[in-house]
Amino acid sequence: DKELLEVNGPDRISKAPESENKALLFINVKGSEVPLLINAVGSHKRVLMALGAESYDAKVLVLETETQRYLNHIDKLVTKVEDHLHYLYIVD
Repeated sequence: DKELLEVNGPDRISKAPESENKALLFINVKGSEVPLLINAVGSHKRVLMALGAESYDAKVLVLETETQRYLNHIDKLVTKVEDHLHYLYIVD
């Protein structure tokens, strides 16, 4: 039965050992105008490809660097805003 294969096949493949674990692309999906990609990041290799990295360590270093750059940028913006604020103190 074709429907049974389509329902159970991806589940078996996604749970297979990494050497047998495949991404599945269904091009002609009944009732849909768009293809269906299943298990795109189901292996370490495909996760790294999706992240654009050769190793997890390399990606972590890039993410840490970018995060620090972003936080420094936010800190500068907050400082600029604070420079233009006038504080109002209400005393009872």
